[in-house]
Amino acid sequence: MREILITPECLEFIDNQNDRISTKFYQIIEVIGEVKIVHSDFAECTKVVCLNGFQKKSTKDYVKAVKKAEKILNDYL
Repeated sequence: MREILITPECLEFIDNQNDRISTKFYQIIEVIGEVKIVHSDFAECTKVVCLNGFQKKSTKDYVKAVKKAEKILNDYL
């Protein structure tokens, strides 16, 4: 139903996680790809790009992760 693209940076992040976390990630990706309305934000989209991942350790992590994702997105586009 939806095209799912996963950047090498995101795959590297997933590969560095334990089996339980990586399995959970791929299950979520499968649901996003197959279920029409996962969340209202995904209702009309036809393509999903997974840019990167991070583990929250502090609120500063969000800013760093967003900046890294923006750089990856700019390189992707």
